[in-house]
Amino acid sequence: MVMTILLLEKFISNGYYDVTEEYGCENTKFRLNCNSVRKTIVIFDGIFSNDENFFKIHNIPCKNSRRSIRNCKTCCSDKEKIINDNNYDNDNDKIIIGFENETNDYNNNNNNFEEIKFKHLITKRCSGVNYCTFVFDEDYEESKKIGPGGVYIRYACVPDTIMKKTCDTYLNVSEEEGFARTPGYPSYYVGETNCKWMLKSSPLQRIKITFLDVSIRNVAPHEMDCLDKIIVSENGLNLLTACGDSFENVVVLSSGSSLNVSFVTQSKNLFPKRGILFHYKEDGYLYERNESFVHFKCCHGFVFPDTLSRDKILQCQNENYWNGRILDCVSE
Repeated sequence: MVMTILLLEKFISNGYYDVTEEYGCENTKFRLNCNSVRKTIVIFDGIFSNDENFFKIHNIPCKNSRRSIRNCKTCCSDKEKIINDNNYDNDNDKIIIGFENETNDYNNNNNNFEEIKFKHLITKRCSGVNYCTFVFDEDYEESKKIGPGGVYIRYACVPDTIMKKTCDTYLNVSEEEGFARTPGYPSYYVGETNCKWMLKSSPLQRIKITFLDVSIRNVAPHEMDCLDKIIVSENGLNLLTACGDSFENVVVLSSGSSLNVSFVTQSKNLFPKRGILFHYKEDGYLYERNESFVHFKCCHGFVFPDTLSRDKILQCQNENYWNGRILDCVSE
């Protein structure tokens, strides 16, 4: 049995897309259903735990229950890998991402563990389609060694209007946030191509890219480098170069208002891996400033709680203080 929490996330020009959190047990049959051929499933997180606190915090009763929550920030896992201008190495900017911790989350002798992240498994099974089922103790091959526990799945049904499916696309992040994926996702990706996305935000606004799925050819034993790879660059400097399969969400933050994402492939023909899927949005408050005023702007779908507007302007008073304060943006 499943307890479902429906979250709603708003976009200025494209309405809503549904974000759902579901809780159940190790033998619960989760049914991820978008109820439309014009929407596809995007996986944000998947967690299994036998910690008693997990059951208490999330109130997992293993019986039918439903409640709705409006205006919740969504998209990225609490344990995502973050890459920005402060934590990459200019001399070694290549990151090979894979399942480095997948088999070390439990103890085979006494089952003394707290949490297993299985997002990559449900992503492989469900991402990019509009209906999918998942049972932890059937679809996770090590589950018989683990025993009973609670299962948490977080996913969205994303409409085609905010899912970019083509290459060489200009994405105006100041007008909307959304998702982009490689042609052929999730069945395959095309070899011998250079697929590009050019992202531009408002002045003084950073860009946040979250890679929700990376499934491309890894480095073979006889190779020195990725033949198929993702490259994220800003002003000619590579922030991220990666290949392989992602085990967690990978976030890239720009320093300025532009980013380029390239998917470069040397493999021949169609390669039988999913490709890539990422989410993009503006990140930041400061929009414009000079000596007399400063203009702040919330991201799309969010407002300042005291004005219920995306914009807030503060004036400089007596040349030494601003005539107000900035509160955290909240969902509309």
